[in-house]
Amino acid sequence: MLERKDVAHLIKHWHMQPTPEVCEEAVALTNQFSRSDSIAILCAGLSAIALYSGDDHYRKLSTALFNLGLKHGQPVEKLMPWHVPEDGLRNNVYPIGVVSQFAFISQEKDLRVGFLHGHYRFLTPASWTNVLVAREKCDLLILGLEDGWRTREYKGVDTTTKDWQRWQWVLASGFDGYLTRISRSEYIDRGYEGILRRIKPDIYFGNFSIPQERQQEMARRATMCGAIYMALPEQEGLHTSEYFNEK
Repeated sequence: MLERKDVAHLIKHWHMQPTPEVCEEAVALTNQFSRSDSIAILCAGLSAIALYSGDDHYRKLSTALFNLGLKHGQPVEKLMPWHVPEDGLRNNVYPIGVVSQFAFISQEKDLRVGFLHGHYRFLTPASWTNVLVAREKCDLLILGLEDGWRTREYKGVDTTTKDWQRWQWVLASGFDGYLTRISRSEYIDRGYEGILRRIKPDIYFGNFSIPQERQQEMARRATMCGAIYMALPEQEGLHTSEYFNEK
């Protein structure tokens, strides 16, 4: 990813002037945050995707978020996507068993642990905003990313991006929770119940955009492992299906 010497290059050549509509979108997304560092993480994460994809909307939205971050007193280095750890991606993407240990240690310190998971074929501004909304509702957020092969096999759609690229976007943002892979072969409720029983989060996050029957199923899963279920808001803006021009 980026090094500090690249900042001047980005500001001079990469950032695109956002339209008033894009600036309004940036404000609407960030108005949901109570912590100003969430703006920095959103900006850095979307900037990483903009660099990968070259997408105009991501570039303009990143610029609007960059300006908002500066207004909120965030230092430039936190607004840029150079946070990938030097010891490599895989050393910072943990299996379920390891994050369950992290969760236990955190709870022993009276920290509130949340768990949110999804396919995230492409981290849209809407989906990434909800990750950060969830992060603000707990002391430690564990974010589960479904392996791409599961998305292809069980949802019948292509990810178009490698798993490591999605890991990189999250880590490049400066996300300060734990990132875990969901890679097991079963794709049934019992499989997710097993994950929840191992992690034992205090909060299990879902999304208002999913069908009501799925909401009820996720609430049942949460109850079985002693967690509360919390549905995140349905965000306006670009969605994955729109990015991929799917009906």
